[in-house]
Amino acid sequence: MKKRVFMIVLDSVGVGALPDWRDYDTEPGNTLGNTAEAVGGLAMPHCQKLGLGNILPLKGVAPAENPLAAYGKAPLTTCGKDTTAGHWEMMGIVLEQSFPVFPEGFPAAFVAELEAAFGHGILCNLPYSGTAAIEDFGEEHMATKKPIVYTSADSVLQIACHEDVYPIEELYDLCKKARELAKGPYGVGRVIARPLWGNRTALNEPKIARTFPFCPLVPTISPHWKKRGSKPLVWARSAIFSPWKALVRPCRSRATPSAWKKPSACWTPRKKASSL
Repeated sequence: MKKRVFMIVLDSVGVGALPDWRDYDTEPGNTLGNTAEAVGGLAMPHCQKLGLGNILPLKGVAPAENPLAAYGKAPLTTCGKDTTAGHWEMMGIVLEQSFPVFPEGFPAAFVAELEAAFGHGILCNLPYSGTAAIEDFGEEHMATKKPIVYTSADSVLQIACHEDVYPIEELYDLCKKARELAKGPYGVGRVIARPLWGNRTALNEPKIARTFPFCPLVPTISPHWKKRGSKPLVWARSAIFSPWKALVRPCRSRATPSAWKKPSACWTPRKKASSL
């Protein structure tokens, strides 16, 4: 009987800070624990039986006396804390140097390259929240056709454009150009397309974001799985991160709520894929 492994990745669902948290944040994080406290406790009976409450004190999820699963909290060995670095490590790539961040915006030389490639100037060029970027630069973007380019505390370059100014495929083209330029000292982990919609006085946040990740420069473990005859697949959002691209038959979903309806269809063996 062939064995199957299901690996579910929940980005940003942290269970407490690691010893190097001061390199990245001003306070230690604990997303899951803080969420449980904020809502008065979590009801997660199945995860509780598996041993989730044995990993950390979690309001509403008591430690299991005889957990049904092995459990633990694994520290990163890679350098960096962003999504791309984490996915790379899961695929066998350990970064010795973290992806660059730009707390004061992108350097003038890089901005000049972007503007030349885009054929327009850009707006913002600072660490910004998406909502604030829309509020502060949305009207000017609509009037001038200049893309809103911003970053965050993570290694990202985000491009927000209204769908009436840049149809989504044109926005993707801008992101591809930015991805091509974002190398070396400007090699951010992710370039993200954020299409806007709505009228000039009430722009709305993006419905769908698309990520253009930095591609690994060394092999991952996924080709080895295929050589051994395995037929792995990636379901939903993990498929956008380049370390997973060598996996076959990705099951994609563009929005998280609908994505959760997909797994049973993805992992149910098909007649022509009985080896799964």
